[in-house]
Amino acid sequence: MSEEEYKELNYYLNEACLYLKTQDVFFLNNISNICYINDQLNSFFKDYNFQSEFKENHLTYQDVYNLAREIIESINSDYLEDFDKLIENGQLDFGYEGEYEDSVFVHEQKDSNIYNYINIKREFNYSDVGSLVHEFIHYTNGKNNNTIKRRILTEFLSIYYENYAIDYLIDKGIPKEEIDYTIRLKSTCARTYNFYNYESPFICFIEFGEVSDKSYEMLKEYYYPIEKNNFNKECYLLLRYFQNKEKEYMKELLPKEKVDQIELRKSYGIDYSLHCRYVFGTMLAFYARKNCKKEDILYLNEHLNTEDEDIVDCLEKVGIYVNEDFLNIAFDSIIDYIKDYDIKKR
Repeated sequence: MSEEEYKELNYYLNEACLYLKTQDVFFLNNISNICYINDQLNSFFKDYNFQSEFKENHLTYQDVYNLAREIIESINSDYLEDFDKLIENGQLDFGYEGEYEDSVFVHEQKDSNIYNYINIKREFNYSDVGSLVHEFIHYTNGKNNNTIKRRILTEFLSIYYENYAIDYLIDKGIPKEEIDYTIRLKSTCARTYNFYNYESPFICFIEFGEVSDKSYEMLKEYYYPIEKNNFNKECYLLLRYFQNKEKEYMKELLPKEKVDQIELRKSYGIDYSLHCRYVFGTMLAFYARKNCKKEDILYLNEHLNTEDEDIVDCLEKVGIYVNEDFLNIAFDSIIDYIKDYDIKKR
């Protein structure tokens, strides 16, 4: 890369990190671990085919709602009061004509009022039930607060209960070809592949303070061997990514609106934040599926917005140990899931 290109890339990374320091410093502080987990997952997923076709059926929104309600009751009957109010208060909407790109829980504040709602992208099979359970768990821990601990762990809990819902439906006798039981592995596989192409400049900037020829040499010495042309390729891909983000943001501005630097920084950093939350959350969810007690996971969900504490200590309280054995245990749990659902290798 030229000096000017390095300068531009460093500017974007600095802006992204200014956003992340206020929201996700945990992931910044653990960049090398995140990249290592990403690489291990990316390598593991290459052996499997997650692109199976799943049948549609004639489930109505009421069918989806009733089944999700049954599952929520089995998790914690105290949640039913909030769940039943979703429709009563107009907080739940099912997309039938492709209105939504994805299912989502939204917590926002407007004019001193707080609004919580769930939109479900319909797949027209039992996967809609898992999606509703996933988003409702976000609702339970996000309707009032958004602590740092919640931001880091909420995807873990929603993915855990999404898997719980899939297992519940299978135990109930629902044909597995009507449930996208590969959805989480498929999504995580795509995320790890995408981030794999950006890792090196991220590590250089966060660990060494800049992306440059000098930090490239330090990366080789202290982290892993990488050819210069591959390093340059990652830098160019990341630079184009940031440039496109900036163009998208500017395109959405109305003619008389000013650039909001905070929002622009967010557009640079949010995908890294989401990547970490989903990838880390997926590993935790599969680890917990095999190794944790359901009551401990429920306790964590109930106390996710208590005072912030060290994330590793918080996980240890529910039986998840982020140590040298963490990856092996998590992968063993994923392999168990793959065997349970007879997911084939390529």
